[in-house]
Amino acid sequence: MDKKDVIKKEIKSTYGYIATQKLTGRCCCNGNAADYTGVAGHQKEADYSLGCGLPTEIANIKEGDTVLDLGCGAGNDVFVAREIVGETGKVIGLDMTPEMINRAMENNHRLGYKNINFVLGEIENMQNVSDQTIDVVISNCVMNLVPDKEKAFKDIFRILKPKGHFSISDIVYTGSLPTGVLESAEVYASCIAGASEKNQYLNIIENAGFENVQIKKERLINVPEELLLKYIDTKELNKYKQSESALYSITVYAEKPSAVKEIEYLKPDTPQASVFPATGHKYEVDYGDDFVVQFIFNSVNSLSIFGMKGKYKDFTETVEISVTPIRLNVFMVAWKEENQTVVVHVEDFEKNIIYANITLPGNSQLRLRGNLKQLD
Repeated sequence: MDKKDVIKKEIKSTYGYIATQKLTGRCCCNGNAADYTGVAGHQKEADYSLGCGLPTEIANIKEGDTVLDLGCGAGNDVFVAREIVGETGKVIGLDMTPEMINRAMENNHRLGYKNINFVLGEIENMQNVSDQTIDVVISNCVMNLVPDKEKAFKDIFRILKPKGHFSISDIVYTGSLPTGVLESAEVYASCIAGASEKNQYLNIIENAGFENVQIKKERLINVPEELLLKYIDTKELNKYKQSESALYSITVYAEKPSAVKEIEYLKPDTPQASVFPATGHKYEVDYGDDFVVQFIFNSVNSLSIFGMKGKYKDFTETVEISVTPIRLNVFMVAWKEENQTVVVHVEDFEKNIIYANITLPGNSQLRLRGNLKQLD
């Protein structure tokens, strides 16, 4: 079992036990948990004091929105969000711990909400959430528990609608944390070892494609010495205390740009992607919906389309098109036909997935997900 699997197993065990025993305050925010007093929609039975912030407070949720809460636990922030979206909106709670989902469903059954849905799943791989279906993503002290944060934020980007946004409360640190703490799966489940360095955390968000990234709230977290001393000795503890290193609770806000705005934000000096397919070979992307593209990569900066069929464009002659880097490992291939603009985002050749953003007349947007295969 690799380290990531060990971490996930420990997290499921820890939070499963919390759910079955209905325990409170078992994360690093114990004594520093967000105060929900007077917050509309707050349900005491769903609040295990596991959060480090109040993400709904600055999430700009509107009536009628579709909201996704990542790491929803027993449903605390889901019920707060439901109070805001009202009868016309929808709130989805996702958690990877079966016991937590069971508690959340029990709470919702008691409350009788019909527009709340709780889903068992992992933040790094939200297969049960479709592309561009969510207006607002919220999360409370959970992203630090995710081993692969780059993958998680990319998936958040995928499921958000263009111009959608997220409000995430999380734990980060400045300076450095002791090695003994960082290597402990048990401390990982306590929200400490999985924390990222603050600037690195913000860079992960920006590299996933988000813009207008802002820290809306920030406060110092005091970690009990007795917890740290389980994993480091007194000498290491004193060294840590004398350093300028610190643990913080932050609430981050960021927005997903529209497809049109992504084109405006091209960064030609972005490093070339190492996962580009071999040049000189023929490839095909099948997006379904009668849209198939066949092409040859000439270099990392150009390709030739030699076949295409579908309702967006139809030709068989070879056409050379430039490839432009947008950000690390994300490239754009664009062409115009009448009043249509097709922007293909080459996001992950290793997983054989390519996205196409279609700008239709009236500036409406359509996002297609296609599968890549090599033809020769």
